Amino acid sequence: MGRPRKQPAERMSRYVQARMTDDQYGWLAERALLGHEGDVSKALRESVVFAEMFVEILESDDKHAALDEFLERSFQYSIANVELVMDEEPDDAA
Repeated sequence: MGRPRKQPAERMSRYVQARMTDDQYGWLAERALLGHEGDVSKALRESVVFAEMFVEILESDDKHAALDEFLERSFQYSIANVELVMDEEPDDAA
């Protein structure tokens, strides 16, 4: 019997099952088609990242400065086209 493989810290290991409205699912499916070649999992992970950023802005003491910082970062690179860290192939994958 072999040893279990070492897993990278960012390895995807959680499954999510959720109920949502038809409108919410339609939006998610559209994000998947337009930005992630139909991959709903990538669109959902992207949505979670955006939600984290949005909550960070809303909970900031200086919401205007936090929003300005977010907008500056988004102009430096297109957030919608950046591959999420978890979506990258590990270096040793072959």
